Amino acid sequence: MTQVKPAQYNHVIYGRFGSSGTLNIKRSFQGSNEAGLFSVLNSPLNHRNILSRPIMSLLRKPMKQYPWLPWSIRNIYDWLHYSEPTWGYTIYRTTYTPQSNAAFPRMVDLTTKYMKNGFYGEYESSLRERSNANKFNITPWDEMWPNYQPRVIEDASQFDGASIDQLREHFRADAIERGVLDVFPGYRMFIVIDEESFQTLQNAPLPENSKYEEERRHYVKLIEALEVDPYEDFPGWMKCSLSSLFEVWSDMQDTAYMKDSYSMRPDGTDVL
Repeated sequence: MTQVKPAQYNHVIYGRFGSSGTLNIKRSFQGSNEAGLFSVLNSPLNHRNILSRPIMSLLRKPMKQYPWLPWSIRNIYDWLHYSEPTWGYTIYRTTYTPQSNAAFPRMVDLTTKYMKNGFYGEYESSLRERSNANKFNITPWDEMWPNYQPRVIEDASQFDGASIDQLREHFRADAIERGVLDVFPGYRMFIVIDEESFQTLQNAPLPENSKYEEERRHYVKLIEALEVDPYEDFPGWMKCSLSSLFEVWSDMQDTAYMKDSYSMRPDGTDVL
């Protein structure tokens, strides 16, 4: 039986630009103002203004104003206010050895701890680098972090040794049925912990004990949920170090696709 920690959702219309420059609109909207909403979409707005937050935020102000939030954090903040009450990666488990049975919960916990480290790292870097840092406070970070809830999918009968293509098909089918494919990083990509990545995670340190030169020894596999382009060098997935998980999440909010992160891997390694 598949065990899932389901993400509750009540999403709104959300958009992003595809490689052709056209706006892909994902729809799930009820009410009498649909025509008015699409008139907003068709207005001559700058495309980054549309993409910088769920479309509904063009019509409704957030409950609290944090105009100084960095882009990557603003996107999460708006998502939680207008779309769903949680955010986070979906994690598929494809190894079911006795050893992994005991250790897998720690692997999930590691991904969460590294995501938290990257998430709060945005606050620390903003304090150092932004000219308006005196306006910053940690409150919105503390409001958002408890809503990070990874969705773990486990089912040995269905996923033991499953291929990347099989997992992508499963993820896509669920997201398409719910009308959320590609509307947010959590519906654009997912994590796989297979036997290979499981072995690299067994001795992975906590973020506070991590050494830069050793970070790429411990990784998961990130799979993009979009269809693979056979004419590109990007295979549709990549190995991602724990320390890069939030970096990729942030990049995938900024109108980018995983192939852009894939191209940023340092020379001499196949791990970001």
